Amino acid sequence: MLTQKKTPHRRIRITLVGLAALLVVPMLMTFFALSPTANAARTRLDYSSQLTQAKQLLLARAMRMCIINGNGGPGFGGNLTAERIARGDWGGNFTTTVGPILDGDNDGQFDCKEVVSATRGIFGYGSFIDMFCALKGEWRDNANLDCLSNIGKPEYSGDKWNIPKDRGVYAIQVLEKKAGRSLKFDSALVNYSLAMSILLSGQKLGCKAEWRGFTSGEGAPDNIRDLLRGENNRRVNIALADGTSAEGLYYIPNPNKKVGLSSKVESPYDLPSGAKPEMSCEEIAAWASSSAEGAAKSAKTEAADNTRKAVYDALLKKCIEKNGGGVGGPAEQICKQQVDSWMNACKDKMPSNGAVASSDEYIKCIAKQSNYSDGELKSALSGISADTPSGQSGDDEKKPECAVKDLGWLICPVVNFLADISDAAFAMIADNFLKIEPGLASGGEVQAAWGIMRNIANGAFIIMFLAIIISQLTGFGISNYGIKKMLPRLIIAAILVNVSIYICQIAVDLSNILGYSLRAGIGGIGDEITRANEIFQSGQGRGTWGGFALTILAAGTAGILALAVLIGALVSGLVVMATVAVLLIARKALIVILIVISPLAFVAFLLPNTEKLFSKWRSIFVGLLMVFPTIGLLFGGGILAGAVVKAGGGNDTIMQIVGELIKVLPLIAVWSVLKKAIDVAGAISQHINNAGGRLGGGAKNWAKDRYANSRLGQMQDFRKKQVARRKQLMRAGAWKGSGLMDHIWRNRMSGLNEKFNRSRLANNKFLGAGKDVNYGIRSAAAGQDAVDKEELEAAEDLLAYQFNGDAAAALRNAGDNEILKHVAFKKLESTGKHGAEQMYEYLQGGGTISNRRMAETLTRMKDDHAGLFEMGRTAIDQMEQDGATSVSFSQQQMAELTAKGVNGLSDEKLARQTSSAIKVAGETEFTKGDHKMVGVSAERAASVLDNKRINTSISGSARKELENIRNSNRAAEPQELRVPHDMSGVTADDVKNAINSTVEINNITEAVPSDTPTGRTFVAGTGRGPAPPQSPPSAPPNNQNNRNNRNDNPPAAS
Repeated sequence: MLTQKKTPHRRIRITLVGLAALLVVPMLMTFFALSPTANAARTRLDYSSQLTQAKQLLLARAMRMCIINGNGGPGFGGNLTAERIARGDWGGNFTTTVGPILDGDNDGQFDCKEVVSATRGIFGYGSFIDMFCALKGEWRDNANLDCLSNIGKPEYSGDKWNIPKDRGVYAIQVLEKKAGRSLKFDSALVNYSLAMSILLSGQKLGCKAEWRGFTSGEGAPDNIRDLLRGENNRRVNIALADGTSAEGLYYIPNPNKKVGLSSKVESPYDLPSGAKPEMSCEEIAAWASSSAEGAAKSAKTEAADNTRKAVYDALLKKCIEKNGGGVGGPAEQICKQQVDSWMNACKDKMPSNGAVASSDEYIKCIAKQSNYSDGELKSALSGISADTPSGQSGDDEKKPECAVKDLGWLICPVVNFLADISDAAFAMIADNFLKIEPGLASGGEVQAAWGIMRNIANGAFIIMFLAIIISQLTGFGISNYGIKKMLPRLIIAAILVNVSIYICQIAVDLSNILGYSLRAGIGGIGDEITRANEIFQSGQGRGTWGGFALTILAAGTAGILALAVLIGALVSGLVVMATVAVLLIARKALIVILIVISPLAFVAFLLPNTEKLFSKWRSIFVGLLMVFPTIGLLFGGGILAGAVVKAGGGNDTIMQIVGELIKVLPLIAVWSVLKKAIDVAGAISQHINNAGGRLGGGAKNWAKDRYANSRLGQMQDFRKKQVARRKQLMRAGAWKGSGLMDHIWRNRMSGLNEKFNRSRLANNKFLGAGKDVNYGIRSAAAGQDAVDKEELEAAEDLLAYQFNGDAAAALRNAGDNEILKHVAFKKLESTGKHGAEQMYEYLQGGGTISNRRMAETLTRMKDDHAGLFEMGRTAIDQMEQDGATSVSFSQQQMAELTAKGVNGLSDEKLARQTSSAIKVAGETEFTKGDHKMVGVSAERAASVLDNKRINTSISGSARKELENIRNSNRAAEPQELRVPHDMSGVTADDVKNAINSTVEINNITEAVPSDTPTGRTFVAGTGRGPAPPQSPPSAPPNNQNNRNNRNDNPPAAS
């Protein structure tokens, strides 16, 4: 057979073709794998399950608009009756935007009545009253009244129910909690669903977009290029069911059509980026496009979560049925642990499409774990898909994993959390702190430093050998016996010095090996015991969750009472943990240092006098290395002990919980063990510990202060005060409670104490603790004092919170609340002059002094308003002498009392009066003896103003009133004018016109001229002839001395 010989060129061509194939084939395979044409048929994401959340989101915002526009506005009414609330007629003609998905065939607007009806339905409230009270509807006269328990009572049947306008955002938060999911625009899936529903809606307000196909790959029409050039065709990214997104093409008849989406809301419930209250269809398409990728990923994650949840529920139900237990019992707890174990073992085999019943691989895996038959599992898991389970929100809400009724949500997360972090804590401590990295013990830098120390040690050996030789030659120094005894140690030490680094490295490796091995080995035995324990395979627990719940509840109650101390202890614990972390870091550094100086330590081993230094080095080095094995033993022992307790407890559920708690005890004890183990480091550790102790003490005090000022601390303090008050009232016989324990024994005990306090026995001078002591009477008085104190505190709280500290407003609205009036007067008293003026206004407006304490408060206002002092004293007189229960004054009486009070003050005290008191006193006359006199005369006002000693203490407003009083009577005083004698032709009218340009004087007549050396004299305001001759003034008219002597030397008149 003839064969053609291959030439070198042909071999080269074959080689090139082969290389090309190796390059091209993978590229083609990759291209076809990634090409859209090679993909399976793509399915657009079904977002309909998300529309409920989108509707809730929009209705919550509509509810907010009705609230903030109510109470006098077009929103909810401010005068609602319980009957109107019950039928959903909350008033208001306000309309708000709800968008096409709620009102697409009309105008996209709901009035407030429609909002109420739709909100109740979609959020699942049992009644309109339930929803009204959940939104913090309140009775106008008592904001603290419990809505739900009082709205049906006859006394609250009036039209005073309302939802305050400031509850807008709060309403969204309430509805958000009711829905069990976020009502913010923070979900790409919800945003995408909302945008696409509007885009595809064929209703009146919808964009009526039509699907044209994908722009490329599977599902793309043949004429896609022509369609892309269409005028109203828009590219839109769409979410796919497989968790990816692709570009599609939609025909939008009117891209510029405006669609109302929602009203504006403040953060964090505001609209997301890319959305506006009103958007065009083209903008809505762009919003959907930007949300598509995130929506696809969220939908895939949610589908997987829904599948896991549905499988878990189905397997749990099957397990409970197989074990013959019921929901909420011990069997459910056992089954939950079993199902968790099965699903964790088979989690990698769960199909992504949710069709678990048809997945043979998944069924076989679960069957192997559970010992159930394939048929049983397929029957239990039939009908499960990736869709949201019926009746569920779609959120992966974690349910309690214990069967403790009402308390499982509290107990189980704590136990499970501690169990989960126990292993993680050991790994973190071991890997980061306990394990000594090989590089630290054998690194180049360590070996170099160790080499220096080794050379020093070898030098010491040379000196020792020389000393021995000299001693042998001279017979002086070390004796022969000493040489014979020391020589073996010298040889051993010389060897150890030169291999000390390797000895230390071996010790470090042993520490690491023992640390991990003890944890794994002993813990592994515990795990085997747990696996062998048949408690998880069958049977029901003998213990009761109720008993365990009561134990936890009792412990929790005690814990709350001691929470202040516990918080301080927790903070101190954190400081201890931080201190231990510092010690562990220092431990690594100390181990390195001990390795470096190990040659010197072995040299110290040589001599008896220095051997103790070697012993110290050895104890510190071994102690630091033993920390890791100690912790490993602690964690492994905890697992073993917990497993033994659980196995020994049989089916007792309580013992199972105790066993789980034992497993996590090492997590609590580890810090103390570490701290004590590292104490071998001596003084260094002691200094760090002392610093940590000081920091911990400060942190504990800080925590106690923070707790005392917290809401919980204040609640605890309030509770203590209430208990102390109740005990005091019971001793006084004045307690009347309405609680269960009150009816059982407290009220009866209070009644017995009341009789005892009135008895002769309690008030006997021998048995009552002495003469005139009257123990029983005083006990009753103490109870009344407690009641008064409580009422006083309640009035102070009412003033602070209902009236925001406005005492004047509290007075106007106090009604018959005498304690509130007293507290308001006390508050005004503390504010000085401002409070005095508000008291005066209250009384001037018809307010009454309705109790003695108010009158006594007025008597203390003399320094600020002497009129109030007179009114308080008058009121006390009428109450004592006439038996009046309340006293009021007319405005004229108030003015006369003010004039009287101010008139009796010294100049110093007058200068400190309120401006209103001074003004009233200057305008009002009062009777003193048989004479009428003004409260503050012009002369008195001038005297006060001209007194330099008190002038600086006068306020600006008081000064103004005093000046007005001083100037008010000057026109009526005789005014003496002197003109030069050579001013012939000047008439009285000329003088009058000149003076009236600055001061209005209506009666100026020309007197008979008197020829005096100083000129002609006119006397203003008399017309009775010339004034008597007067000598010229010795000082200017405004001289201070003249003003001060004005009362003693009034101007003469004629």
